[in-house]
Amino acid sequence: MKLSPLQKKVKGGLKIYMLFTFAALLVSVYQAYLGQTAYLIFVAAQAVLLLLAFGVFKDYRFTRFHKWLRAFHMLWLLFWINAAAVIYALYLSYVTVFVQDAINVLCLVNAGLVIAMLFALLNILSEIDAQKKKNPDVCEFC
Repeated sequence: MKLSPLQKKVKGGLKIYMLFTFAALLVSVYQAYLGQTAYLIFVAAQAVLLLLAFGVFKDYRFTRFHKWLRAFHMLWLLFWINAAAVIYALYLSYVTVFVQDAINVLCLVNAGLVIAMLFALLNILSEIDAQKKKNPDVCEFC
């Protein structure tokens, strides 16, 4: 089955997103291993994000569970979970730098990766929105 240009862009963006998510998951697992228990939330959230993104990437039909779970809605769900992860990462960075007066490089790396994940998702969603504006009658991800 031949992919449309939009589908190719979305699949490429999802590959980048999954790469960032996997890297952030590895950093979070290592931080949890070192005893920083606040990162256990990140481990769970990033594992869920990676599984959902992989499901969208492989065209898994989430609609068998609920009608609302189309690929476009799954991307928005990924976006909102990721936005919450960015807020939590910024909070942990604030606590590390300003409250504990320490600089934890892994904490800052994790925050940077989570922010990069958010921008990768924003890129995907903006491509879909641009395609929807060009041709409002046909939207492959809506």
